[in-house]
This record gives sequence, structure tokens and C-alpha cells, in this order.
Amino acid sequence: MAKERKQVIAVLILLVCLVMALFNVNLETAFADDTGYTKVLEDLSEDTNFTTEDYPVNEDDHSLKVIQLAESTGGEIFLYVYQPSGNLTATEIRMSTTIGDNTSPKDYDLRLLNTEGVFSKYKIQGVRVKEDVVRYYDLISIFREFNKDIDDNPDNDNTISQVTFKVGQLWTVVTYNGETSYHMTDSKVIEVTGKYAGFMRYSNAVAFNNSWTDAHFVAFSTDYAIDTLLQAEVYYVETYFKYVEASLTKPGYTVTLSGPTDMTKVVKYDEVATMTPNHEWFPNKYTWKRIQSVEEFKTQENLKDVTTENLEGMQWVLRFAETPYEGSLNSTSMHTWYEVKDISILRLEFETEGEIYNLGVVDNKQSGDDIPDNIEKHWYDGIVAWFKNLGMVFKILVGIAIGLGGLFVLGIVIKILTIVWKIISFPFKGGKK
Repeated sequence: MAKERKQVIAVLILLVCLVMALFNVNLETAFADDTGYTKVLEDLSEDTNFTTEDYPVNEDDHSLKVIQLAESTGGEIFLYVYQPSGNLTATEIRMSTTIGDNTSPKDYDLRLLNTEGVFSKYKIQGVRVKEDVVRYYDLISIFREFNKDIDDNPDNDNTISQVTFKVGQLWTVVTYNGETSYHMTDSKVIEVTGKYAGFMRYSNAVAFNNSWTDAHFVAFSTDYAIDTLLQAEVYYVETYFKYVEASLTKPGYTVTLSGPTDMTKVVKYDEVATMTPNHEWFPNKYTWKRIQSVEEFKTQENLKDVTTENLEGMQWVLRFAETPYEGSLNSTSMHTWYEVKDISILRLEFETEGEIYNLGVVDNKQSGDDIPDNIEKHWYDGIVAWFKNLGMVFKILVGIAIGLGGLFVLGIVIKILTIVWKIISFPFKGGKK
């Protein structure tokens, strides 16, 4: 009897092992088919805790929510997304495959594989599974295209091309003895709560100028009270244009000389930029910090009133790029310039209450208009400012001196004109006599 009992137990153990083996094979196939791509619900249903009832349809909710990340045996990485309204598509995922001090977020394109109701399965483009035993996927935010029917543009002259939604998930994937396990924890991110993108235009000279420098900036506020902003990483798209003026046979037109090009720039708190004029007479020279508080930025620059209004509520300014503008400022004449668009802050390193953070940023992709935000200063502005700061008595004395000097010059001019008139009229007087 005991022998039969042992045989039954052995058979049961064998069956359990077979079931576990089949389960592992199915899970591997569901999350790892790099040829036919299994359906999203087929994959998600492999998790016994998953139920569609936890993900209801909500036509008024236009957000994106990440459910699961999974690797494939072919080295691909899949993303499973819940979209409550069921009619919007994710475009990019902001992710870092390193963590802590080495956090380095990048935006990766998402390729839609299939959709079932409110569930979608994507492949993360441009990244492969590392050969490390422990692999990290720090998901910061997920993007979709701006939709004018459901999204609002900022209440300034900026426009948004990509809307972002917080994810804040750190996926740790471990492969040991041929078995792969997934573990997800919440990760810290910092969210941009207000933003304004623009640029300053500085003349490279005073006389006969046909060259300017456009200094691009982004002002922003966050959900953290930042005491000291140490470093920032900014993403933007740069395109080089040329406007060809009209001729007798052709109307004016714009051509693209290069781009659009994805750019990333790291700026630091102790970094200073200087605009060095390249030609012409009486050159202006401008210097500014890469990272400034909004108040410092306002004090340093001669901003337009509308720009000052748009900066209300912002905390920091990142001055991340300078590009040349060559030719006439007349929009109908030939000129070349760089367009900087889709600005987004990728990462911020900062100090708050004595603690240093290095976090990925939840931030949309936003563009300013093509109008400079400053009123350009000239070489004579210093003289005007000096005169304004004089006391009333000194102003009167300077005014009298300028008036007397003007009268003196006017007297000389009158004398010269009298002599010239006598010379011109002399022959006519002689002829009359």
C-alpha cells in the first residue's frame, strides 16, 4: 500500500513539473514571439492576476498607462499599454536603461504591433536586450501626438506636438540559471508643471549689420521645490532653412538645407556662454549663464512685455543653444536661419533641502514661435541710461550744454551755406550788371 502511495505521489510530482514546464514555455512564447507577434490579450492573460475588469472603457480619459514590460528571446522589448478611451496611439517612451547617478533618459519610438479594445502591444524601437544578468528599464513617461480636439495648447504663443503622461515604473529583469523574472517598483520622476520656450536675437554688429545670433531658451516650473539646479539635459529638433527671394519669374520660397536633426544638450550651473561677433563695426558682446533663475533672466535681458507675462510662475531658465541668422530681417528678402522645435527636458540634477536628486523628467514636446522675445540693446543705450540716472540739476546743465552746442553747430552750418550761396549767385549778379 505504501509502495502504491509513493507511485501516485511520484506521478503527481511529474504532472506538476510538466504543467510548470508548459506554463514557462507558454509565457516565454507570449512575451517573446519575435516572428508572428502574439496578441496583446493573449500575452497579458498569462498573468493569473490579470483581469480586463480592472481596465474599463472611459471615453473621457485620453491618457496612456503602462501595464507591463517584457523581453523576447530574440532580444526585443515589448510594452503593454492601457488606453481608456480606446482610440489613441502611443508614439514614444521615455526610458533609461541605467539608474541612480548614471540615469540617462532617452526617447524611443514605439511600433504598434496589435490592439484589442483598450489594450495595445508595442515594440520599443532602437533598443535591444542587454546580455547583463540584471537589466533595468526605468520608464519615465509615455507620449502620444497632440490632438486639437481633446488637448489644450499653452496659454502663450507656444504649441505642443507630443503630449506626455507620467509612468514612474522601474522594471528590474533578472536572468539566472536560464530563468527570467520581472520585478516592478515605483520610481521617482520630476514633472514639469509650467513651460515657455523662446529665443533672444542679438545683433553681431551695429553698422551695416546682416548677421544675428539666436539664443534659445526654455523656462519652466516643476512639482519639486528646487533649491539649486545643478545640471539639465535638453532635447530639441533643429532644422536649417533658407528663404530665396522672389524674382521676375519665380515667387519667393523656402528650402530646407539640413535636418530635421534630433539634438541633445547638457547644461551646467557653472557654465557661461558668450556671443562673439564675427564681423562688422562696433560689435556688441553678450554673456549669460546657461542656467538662471527666472528673476535673474528678467533682470539681465531687455524683454518684451508679453514675454515677461509668459514667464509668470516659472522657476528656472535653461539657455541651451545658439544658432546663426544671416541675411535680411525682411521676411521677403534672402536669409538663412535655424528653427529649434519640440523642446523637452530629459533630466534634471538638483539639490533640495540638502539632498541631491538626478531624475528623469515628465515633459511634453513644445515649440515657441518665430518672433524674438527681447528688444535688442544698442551701443547708445548706455548713454541714454546714464543720462536718465542724472539728477535734475545735472540734466538741466547737460541739456543747456547740448543746446548751446547745437546752436554753435547750426551757426557754422548757416555760415557755410551763406558762403556757398554767394559763390553760386555771383556769376548771375555780374551778368545782370
